[in-house]
Amino acid sequence: MLDKCSDSNREHDNQRIANELQQYMRELRNIARTDGINRPKPNTQIISTDERVGFIGLRAVRRLVVFLKGTGCSHAQKNGGCTFCGFYNATNFGEKLKDTDYFSQIDYLITEHDLSAYECISLYNDGSMLCEDEIGIDVISKILQKFDKLLHIEKITIEAKVEDISESNTSLLRNSFSREIEIAVGFESASSQVRALCVNKNFSLFQFEKAVEIAKLNRISLVTLLMIKPPFLTEKESIDDFVKSLSYLENFKLDRIDVELPTVEKDTLTEMMWNIRAYKPASLWSLFEILHEKSRKTLKTRLYISPMIYSVSSIAQADSCEKCFSRLINKINKYNLDQDSSIFDGEDCECRVIWGYDILEKNSTPLHERVEKTLSILKNLS
Repeated sequence: MLDKCSDSNREHDNQRIANELQQYMRELRNIARTDGINRPKPNTQIISTDERVGFIGLRAVRRLVVFLKGTGCSHAQKNGGCTFCGFYNATNFGEKLKDTDYFSQIDYLITEHDLSAYECISLYNDGSMLCEDEIGIDVISKILQKFDKLLHIEKITIEAKVEDISESNTSLLRNSFSREIEIAVGFESASSQVRALCVNKNFSLFQFEKAVEIAKLNRISLVTLLMIKPPFLTEKESIDDFVKSLSYLENFKLDRIDVELPTVEKDTLTEMMWNIRAYKPASLWSLFEILHEKSRKTLKTRLYISPMIYSVSSIAQADSCEKCFSRLINKINKYNLDQDSSIFDGEDCECRVIWGYDILEKNSTPLHERVEKTLSILKNLS
């Protein structure tokens, strides 16, 4: 009985703090809409593109990532969005784009960019492309039909929230593009507490598992995004949480997991915490520890470590030091191709010693209390 009461109290505390976090995040989004930021692009123009490696099976190919100008994430509108995500500043702040705006962006992409070199195209709208409040599913269907006519394109990736994936919209996607389709979802952590209190995401593992099942029925791959070190976790806690999440995801035999290195962006909780030295992005040495641990546990799911290039600029990012950063990034790019963590064996630097002290840091304060205390400090400062 005592255990049940304790669990109930813990759940109540988590929910109470999660509500406080969402309220604070909504206030941050209001700042983003009113602080005079110039919208970066007209609604008819894409924001930017970035070339990255993609995979058709195990074959590495050239992939073009396209950052579309989007309506704005519905999660940011309703609940304040993710604690670390500053992409809302690159969107239309919730004012829904016209269908013709999206078609203009895609037509511009096809006519003004040489797509013949790319077998993979990733379309990101800084939100969810399966949310009707942001973009109509009929629009997505017509966009995919346009790309289906470009026979050299073997794979299309779109992004969506877990809870937006349904049998009806995935079936329509499948009927609109005849080759490989991926849906990238922000999974972030297998811990419901970390998702709710550190990331401000409230989908359940049951919803995720259902989404995987629905996608597979329509021969669509789900790609999960995991971010290293969301706010409120120590360096060691973030490593442990990431590895536990990899172990959980191993059960689903996904084609790939995307590893997102943390950045600090404007008008985010992580920026507010970074300003008062309550948050710093993970060290690259933590990434290497994760990759070594994945190998030790013989986890088979392919990882892709994404470059820290997004639709908005960052003011801080995952790092090491000036002496070793470029060298380590080059090795990360090689790991993306061969998945061999031994490439990092023997790597050392003075900054690795500092990281060694960081992972010894312990925080015995319960997570919900850490969040509550930090929110109180930030509210008082504002």
